[in-house]
Amino acid sequence: MTKPMVEKKRIPKNPIKYSVELTDEQKEVKRLIHTHKVTLLYGEAGTSKTFCSAISALDLIFTKQFKKLYIMRPAVATEAIGYLPGSASEKLSYYTIPLISNLYKAYNKQKIDSMINEGIIETMPLAFIQGITIDSEEILICDESQNITKAQFKAILTRLGKGGKLIFTGDTDQVMLENPSKSGFSQLLTLCGQIPDMACKELKTNYRDEFVQQILNLYH
Repeated sequence: MTKPMVEKKRIPKNPIKYSVELTDEQKEVKRLIHTHKVTLLYGEAGTSKTFCSAISALDLIFTKQFKKLYIMRPAVATEAIGYLPGSASEKLSYYTIPLISNLYKAYNKQKIDSMINEGIIETMPLAFIQGITIDSEEILICDESQNITKAQFKAILTRLGKGGKLIFTGDTDQVMLENPSKSGFSQLLTLCGQIPDMACKELKTNYRDEFVQQILNLYH
């Protein structure tokens, strides 16, 4: 019997040219994401958590190690979602703008838009996570994870299939839930060091205007 031909992955010979040069701290984050099934990035506002997750996921796709990127961000805001224009799906798209913007920052906007149109990059509402498996060659980025409840975290973490990858970003000082005690982010941080395939990294360098760091130091 003739064996079916296995498609050979074409790995780029040259390094991918991104729009931004990574710092040593960001390169370490990228290494952790590449070598672990689950990665948790945490730190204050402006420490490039979302950007690091975005560029690391793109790198895994461009080097043919993964084929699909799901992006998720809990629909939590200081104002009711009803004030936003458009349909329900269009309203939810507002919440993923920061992650999409970071994909644009990392690479060519036209290429990112093409990947979205082709379904390589796809937005996934948190409400749809049950029944989904993040399977082989699929990545899920959960941005602003401090606004995910304990029950929702359990639902997401148990969706990991063989060969899949999960990336969480969050900041315990930016919880926007009506009842902050329901956030499961702090509990997830307590698992750091207990599970071999889970990496945790605190980002400390602030990449925004120095005014932001001054506010974080003085405004409580």
